[in-house]
Amino acid sequence: MRKIDAELLAPVGDKQALRAAVINGANAVYLALDKFGARAKAENFTLETLKDAVAYAHTHGVKVYIAVNTLLHDAEIAEALARIRTAWEYGADAFIVQDVGLIYEIRRTMPGVVLHASTQMGIHNVEGAVFAQQLGIKRVVLSRETPISDIRAIKEKTGLEIEYFVHGALCVAFSGNCLISSMVSGLSGNRGRCLQLCRKKYQVQCENACAEGYYLSPKDICMIDRLQELREAGVDSFKIEGRLRKVEYVAEVTRIYRKALDGESVSNHDRDMLRLAFNRGDFCPGYLDGNNLIYPTMQGHKGIRVGRVSAIRNGEASLSLEKPLQRGDGVKFLRNDLEIGTALISGNPTTYAGNVRVGDSVWCTSSVALSAEVSARNKKIPIQAKIIVRAGSAVELSLTSGEHAICVYGDPVACAKNAPITDADIATAVSKMGDTEFAVSEIVIDNDGQSFIAKSALNGLRRKAVEQLLNVISAKNDVKIASNSNNDTHRICDISRIQYGEFSKHLYIIENVEQLNALRQFDSAANVIVSPKRYGDRATRELLELLGNRAILELPVLASGKDTEVLRDLLQDARIGVCVQNPYGYALAEGHAVLSGFGLNILNRKAEVGAFIQSLEASQVLDANAYVYAFGYAPLMTFKHCPRKTLLGCANCKQDFDYRLRDEKGAFFIRHYRMHECYAQLLNEKPVCLTEELDRLGHSRRVYDFRNCDSSTIESVMLGRDLAHVHFNFHKKLV
Repeated sequence: MRKIDAELLAPVGDKQALRAAVINGANAVYLALDKFGARAKAENFTLETLKDAVAYAHTHGVKVYIAVNTLLHDAEIAEALARIRTAWEYGADAFIVQDVGLIYEIRRTMPGVVLHASTQMGIHNVEGAVFAQQLGIKRVVLSRETPISDIRAIKEKTGLEIEYFVHGALCVAFSGNCLISSMVSGLSGNRGRCLQLCRKKYQVQCENACAEGYYLSPKDICMIDRLQELREAGVDSFKIEGRLRKVEYVAEVTRIYRKALDGESVSNHDRDMLRLAFNRGDFCPGYLDGNNLIYPTMQGHKGIRVGRVSAIRNGEASLSLEKPLQRGDGVKFLRNDLEIGTALISGNPTTYAGNVRVGDSVWCTSSVALSAEVSARNKKIPIQAKIIVRAGSAVELSLTSGEHAICVYGDPVACAKNAPITDADIATAVSKMGDTEFAVSEIVIDNDGQSFIAKSALNGLRRKAVEQLLNVISAKNDVKIASNSNNDTHRICDISRIQYGEFSKHLYIIENVEQLNALRQFDSAANVIVSPKRYGDRATRELLELLGNRAILELPVLASGKDTEVLRDLLQDARIGVCVQNPYGYALAEGHAVLSGFGLNILNRKAEVGAFIQSLEASQVLDANAYVYAFGYAPLMTFKHCPRKTLLGCANCKQDFDYRLRDEKGAFFIRHYRMHECYAQLLNEKPVCLTEELDRLGHSRRVYDFRNCDSSTIESVMLGRDLAHVHFNFHKKLV
C-alpha cells in the first residue's frame, strides 16, 4: 500500500477522547464548546478547559477545529462571536460553522478567523462550493451524499480544501438536515438536540408490501479501502464521525486509519477491531457504491461474531466460541440478524437476559482487553537534553525537540567538599519526565567532576525547562483580529450577482396544473413556486410557461451530478424566479429574481439573504418582511437513497410510489421527485397550519404549500376551514 498524504481528523467529545485521538495518530481533532455545538449530549469543553486542550494538541503537532455548527437565534449571535474570539485567541486553528448569519458576522468582525463549512450547510456540488468560497470559507465539509465525480469537480473548479466523512454513523437525512425532532418535541437536531427518531422501529407499507423494522436507520460507513481513491479525487482531510462515542472507539478507529494512511496493511484483526469499536450493520461505503444503506433488522451496535449458543440450562448459556471472551465482556445474541438477548460474560456458561436459544449467534460488543490496551497506550515527544555543570558557573540545561530548543540557567554551582555529583545522578534527575508529554531520548552531560548541586535544584531546573519547551512548542502566532472600523471587511461576504426579488405577500407551492387551476379560483395574481415531481418532463415546462413571470422554480435541497444541467435548462427563461433551498441555488440563479427558501433554515436576520422564507423551526416571526410557512405537508427529511428500493428493489418502478411509515404516535409518507437522478422526501401525515397564529399576529407574508393536496383541500385552506393539523411548535421554545 502507498502512503497517503492527507489529514486524519478525529472526533473529540471530552478530554479522554482528545488524548486517545492524539496518542493514536490524528493530525487534527474537532470538538465543541458547551454551547452551539451539534452534539449537545457530549461532555464537550468549557472555555477554561479548551485552553489546556488546545495547548496539549498543539504540543503534539495536532490541529484543533471548533464546531460552532448549530443554527442560532439573533439573541445568541453576540455570545457565539465572543466565544469564537476567545477560542481563536487560545489557538484554535479553525471553526466549523453552519449558520450563514453567523458566518457574515464573523467575516465582518473577525476577518482573519479561519472557517470551515459544516456538512450541515449541505455543500455537495460545484455551485454550492462556489457559494461557500464567496463567503470566505477555506474548507468545505462535504455532505456524505457527494459522489466521487462531484468531489473531483469541486476541487478542480474551486481549489478549496475538502473534508469528507470516511467512518462512523450516517444520517439518513441529506446532510443531517432533519426536522422530525423539532416537530415532535421542539428539540432541534439543527441545534444539537436530535432525538434520533430515525433509529426507531417503524411499520412500513409500499404498494402491496408490508414490513416492520428500522427503515430509517442506515448502516455505519467504513471507507478504509477507499482512501486512495478519495485522495486522488481531491479529499484533503479524512473525517471520523463520533463525538458521542466511547474512548475505545476514538482510539481504535484513529489507530487503524492512521495505519492505512501510513501505507501499512490493514489486517483482518484491524477490521475486527473497527467492528468491535462500533458497528451498525456490518458497514457500507456510504453513497460511493449505489445507495444500499438501510439496515432494517437492528439499529444498535452489532460488534463482531465470536461464536454460537451450544446449550441452555438453568438460566445459563453455554457458548461455543470462535474467538475468546473474558469476564466482563459484553455480548449480544442474534437470530436471523435480530437481537434477542444480551449478557455480561461471567464465565462459560454465562447468565443472560432475553429469549436465547441453542444455535443463536454470539456477538461481542465490548471488550475488557481492548479497554485495557487503549488505556495503556501512551505517546511521548522525544527530546534531547544537554546539561553543563561546572564549579563556579551557573548550571546550564538545554532541551531540544525537532526545531524547538530552549536553554535555562540555575544558580552558580558550588565546589564539592566531599563527594561531587555523578553523571548518573545528573542523568536520573534530568530524565525524570513523569506525566509530562516528553521522554528524554538522548542526554549529553558536561560535568567537571568537582561540583556539588542538590538534586532538588536539578529537579527545579528540569521543571522550568520543560515548562518553557511546552510553551514554545504549543505557541500559536499572535492572532490579529481586525477592528470593526474597517467598513469594507463585510464585502468578502457579498454574492454580488444575486438579484433578490420582490414577490406577492402570499406565495403558493404547487406541483401540477390541477393544483394551479384550484388555486386560480381564489388568487390568480400571486407568485407561485413550482416544485414538480419530474423536473425534466414536458408538464413542468408547460406549467412554468402558463405562469409566465409569476413562476418561481424551486431548486431542491439536493442536486448531484447532472441534476444541475436539468435545472439550468429549465431556467433559460429569464422571467422565472428562483426559490433557493440549498446554497448551490444562488450560483444557478444568476439573472433571476431570488427567493431564499425554508430549506436554508434561516433562524436569524444576520444573513442578508433578501426576500426569504424563515426556517420552519422558527418559533416566532423573525421579521416583518419574512415569509412564514403557513400551511403544508412540510418536508422533514430529504433522501438520496430510495426507500422503495430498500423494500421492493427497482423492478417495476414507475418513479411514483405510495410509501408510508407508522409508529405508535402517527405516520409519515414519502414524496418522490426526479431531476436526472431520483430523490425522496419524508413528510408528516398531518399538515402544518399556522393561519390562526398569523392572523392573530397580523402577519400577512405567508407560504401555502399545496403539494400533495387535492382540489378540496386547497379550497378548504383558502376558505379558512379547519383541518386536522400540527403547529410545529410555533410560539414554543426551540432548543
